[in-house]
Amino acid sequence: MHSIGYKKRKSSKNIKKYKDEIARLSKSRQALLEVLFSKEKLILGSYKETRMRCGSPGCHCHKDGGHPTMRISHWEDGKLRGKVVRLDDRKWVAEASANYRAHKQALREISELDSHIKGVLKLLIEQKAQIYE
Repeated sequence: MHSIGYKKRKSSKNIKKYKDEIARLSKSRQALLEVLFSKEKLILGSYKETRMRCGSPGCHCHKDGGHPTMRISHWEDGKLRGKVVRLDDRKWVAEASANYRAHKQALREISELDSHIKGVLKLLIEQKAQIYE
């Protein structure tokens, strides 16, 4: 009998396992993409409370650390830029800032999933590959 010159490594059980894992990861990835494609309003930056001193010399804020103020801040050209958020705008700015954070988190998770998918695909290739003898 003639020797073929390679050794089979293929295991249909493992290949099915990898296929199922890729399908599961792809479903999670698609759900995250839906977050990114949503029509929610976003605002760039971090929304948080800070304390600011006013211009009145006799005001208590100079001793007490400042008046509570809501600000939105983001990095631009290597510098932190910020603005005080008007009282009337606080609700929508808070929501849009939370949406922005959710979008950034979804992007990080997609990146992690892509890395995991790549790893599973590498295992699949190794499983399917034959060893030449």
